[in-house]
Amino acid sequence: MTQQPSLPQPIPSPSTKAPQGVKQVQGAPAAVPGTSPLFDITVTVPETSKKVAAGDDLLMTIKLINIGSEGRVDVYLDYIINYTDGKTLLKSQETVAIETQASFVRTFRIPKDAKPGTYHLNTKITYANGKTAASEDSFEVIVKRTAFDLKIAYYALAMIVFISAIFLLMRGLKPKFKGMALRMKVHDIVKRKEDGPKRP
Repeated sequence: MTQQPSLPQPIPSPSTKAPQGVKQVQGAPAAVPGTSPLFDITVTVPETSKKVAAGDDLLMTIKLINIGSEGRVDVYLDYIINYTDGKTLLKSQETVAIETQASFVRTFRIPKDAKPGTYHLNTKITYANGKTAASEDSFEVIVKRTAFDLKIAYYALAMIVFISAIFLLMRGLKPKFKGMALRMKVHDIVKRKEDGPKRP
């Protein structure tokens, strides 16, 4: 399944204003004049998205560093989300322009039919006639609880508490019932002895 991420405009050079959603990071390593581009990529799923319900948005941050040639370089970014069995849940690609270093955020809508479990987010950057760099992180898809599910859980819990209370009450009253039965039996025996056999 191919999906377009929530994307801002291509990343500008540090001399221009970055569009909303893209943060130019200051203090990037100096590029080496006269050399080819050399990129590093890091993708991170924040703790707030480590567990995401099917149908909700997955948030990720991407950091790119160019420690090679000076100047803007167009690169291809591939995003692939795979299940633990290797089956692809969704994928997407975009082109961005990087000068030295940039950090930005992307979001993907997790399909509603995605089954619960652990997924791997793989990102790959392709540049300079086929050179690549990759990074990976993981997250968990969980079942989304609806108001109806919570209502059913509440009634089930209330029923369990009620049955437990009845059981404990009966257990507490059982010795009293036994005592009453024993006293009635003794009373019956005593009464029989007092009455005795009637003489003619």
